[in-house]
Amino acid sequence: MIGLIATAQYAAVPAGKDALGRALRELARSIGRQASTRLHSCVDLSIRSNSNLETAVAIFGDVRQIGSRSQAIAAAAEELVSSVETIAQNSGAVADEARAALAEARDGRAQAQRATECMERIAGSVLTAARQVDRLGEAAENIGHIVLTIEEIAFHTNMIALNAAVEAARAGEAGKGFMVVADEVKRLARQTKEATVDISQRIGTLRTDMATIVESMQSVDMVVAEGRDAIAETGGRVEVIAGGVREVAERIAEVADIINQQQVAASDVAHGITVVAGEADHIRERVGGVLDVLDGIDGIVVKELEVLAGMDLPLKVIHLAKADHVRWKKNIVAMLAGRKTLDAASLSDHHGCRLGKWYDAVTDARILAAPAFAALEAPHRAVHAAGREAVRQHAEGDHDGALRSLAEVTRASQDVLALLDRLRGEVRAPAVAAAG
Repeated sequence: MIGLIATAQYAAVPAGKDALGRALRELARSIGRQASTRLHSCVDLSIRSNSNLETAVAIFGDVRQIGSRSQAIAAAAEELVSSVETIAQNSGAVADEARAALAEARDGRAQAQRATECMERIAGSVLTAARQVDRLGEAAENIGHIVLTIEEIAFHTNMIALNAAVEAARAGEAGKGFMVVADEVKRLARQTKEATVDISQRIGTLRTDMATIVESMQSVDMVVAEGRDAIAETGGRVEVIAGGVREVAERIAEVADIINQQQVAASDVAHGITVVAGEADHIRERVGGVLDVLDGIDGIVVKELEVLAGMDLPLKVIHLAKADHVRWKKNIVAMLAGRKTLDAASLSDHHGCRLGKWYDAVTDARILAAPAFAALEAPHRAVHAAGREAVRQHAEGDHDGALRSLAEVTRASQDVLALLDRLRGEVRAPAVAAAG
């Protein structure tokens, strides 16, 4: 009996015929129950540890993606900052040009105003000159009337001189002195007539010249009026342009201010993304520490399972099959964490693992008839198929695809573990132990 206990064959210890024998059998059963509890706890710990490992790997992958995308975003943010700086510089240059254009427009408006004032002065001068020419014309007209009067006087004087000459001729010697006077008066009348004719001609020429001057001044007045209107129109357009340039300058100044704000915001974003990338690296390091701890736990569990595997325990085969199934899955998880290298071609199928070998070797009719046993092959096959796909995708650099395949492995694995638990309830323990 002691030999059976020493070799961990607790179920084989017979019932004793005396108190010591019964005590040894009870001790064997107690140790067996404790060992079974240890086996169950180890397998459960392995399952939970692997679940935590999957979560850690998912976090590890997410953090890696965050880090990678943060770096890409950081690079894009740096380019954005550079682009915003360039835009800010260009906006500043455009704002300067707009201000210069506004100054030019204001100068143009001032010049148009001065030109308008100058044209107004020219128009005033032309009007004054026209008035003076009008007065000169009036004076010439008056002179003309006076000349006509002088012509009449000269005509009458000449007639008087002719009459005096006739009378002097009739008087003979007595009229000779009077004849001399009459000739002199006649000569003066002739000179007066000649002078009035010359004056009339000159006044006519003066009138013609004044008419030409008046016509020219009227043309000048028309040109001045047209120039004044053109300058006024130009001034109005310059005013409109100045208003538009002023509005553009104000808008450009607002845009430049907004761009400066965006430049600060873009710099803050770039800095924040850099910080996020750094934090992602720290988190990845911490997740690596968690993976180290889980590996340590798994090492302890493996050693404990090796000890328990040598014991004669009920349901041992199912427990060990569960543990082996979990470890097979753990290899894939470790690969995705970058802690293990796997080859899809050399990865075992659902017949090559411990669970598959046990499944193919079962001959007990009661196990073969169990519904859970019949349903076990499909999810078990799915676990291995998805696992090989995850390894292939990981080798090709499709990390997201590998994580999706791992999720399929997890779903199918949960079905496998649930069916193994059901199988324990459907088959009596002695039959399962015998199959082990």
